[in-house]
Amino acid sequence: MELLQHTDIMHPAVPETWAFDDIELQSTAQFHSKKQPPVFRDQHLFVVLMGPSSVGKSTLIAELNSILGNKLVYPTPLTTRDARINDDKQSVSDNYFDAVTQQEPFLHINHLYGAKYGVPLWTVRSIISKGKIPILDFPLQSIPEIRRPEFDFVNIYLFPQTVNIWKNKLLSLNRNSSHSRLVSGLSELHALMHAMTPEQNIDLAIVNKEHQERIGAQHIAEFVFGLNQN
Repeated sequence: MELLQHTDIMHPAVPETWAFDDIELQSTAQFHSKKQPPVFRDQHLFVVLMGPSSVGKSTLIAELNSILGNKLVYPTPLTTRDARINDDKQSVSDNYFDAVTQQEPFLHINHLYGAKYGVPLWTVRSIISKGKIPILDFPLQSIPEIRRPEFDFVNIYLFPQTVNIWKNKLLSLNRNSSHSRLVSGLSELHALMHAMTPEQNIDLAIVNKEHQERIGAQHIAEFVFGLNQN
């Protein structure tokens, strides 16, 4: 999947010819979804959420846990970006981040929007050893880099309800990287909407509607665990 490679936060290079039909988001989600979840072993399942920045991944995790009885645990990543209110990541200095990576293996290290992100591997193994299921948000293009024989991944992609709602929400956050995140998200959505074949690194894709995250969580629970909440 070819994405735009652009980092100018003041002048995001989104081609004017790109058009986003919100009706097509639902059909695109269906196109990229498999009919059945991948087979996974007990004590090996690892759920990964993907999608544009600010599409609602954290809210969906909370809804999933309310359905699954707090079965899912988010392995707190380290990051060198500034801390946020109600942050689900641990903000650390560059020196501390680099020191930790020298001392222990990481699931993967991402360099996104001028910051480093990484999950120490021991945190994931600890979650599984306690009978819980790790769940992590992760970039779609980097999914092949976290594959390990000890984990059975189920990869779920979240599309926004509409491109305009998502765009306005993202830009309203006024982050230094908002425009870079916008370009990256639009590029990814455009590539998925115009793909000729289903994306192999997506098992299930849903449209994550604002204030209706419970519906999306129920869809995921039914797909992955066979839990029908109706």
